[in-house]
Amino acid sequence: MIPQTIPASPSPVQSLPAHRHLHIEGEICPLCEQEIPPERLKEIRGKIAAKQREQNQAIALRLQQQFAIEKAEAEAQSRSGKNGFTLRALVRGVGA
Repeated sequence: MIPQTIPASPSPVQSLPAHRHLHIEGEICPLCEQEIPPERLKEIRGKIAAKQREQNQAIALRLQQQFAIEKAEAEAQSRSGKNGFTLRALVRGVGA
């Protein structure tokens, strides 16, 4: 009979996914793998947050514009009855 070995269970540290671990002393730069000082880390996080705010504002503006166009089209279509004209078609000077 061949003895079967039971594989050793991984330690709790080894079983954690790589993206879920913490850096207690600070963060490590993903490019140069050097530790990022806390004051620089705060600055970087601020820049990231500002960039995300800008992107969110741009997305919100595009959605508001799209909604306004679609609302105006729906209103124009309901006013025109069966003509089938839309605001985009009217702006282009072409009937739908």
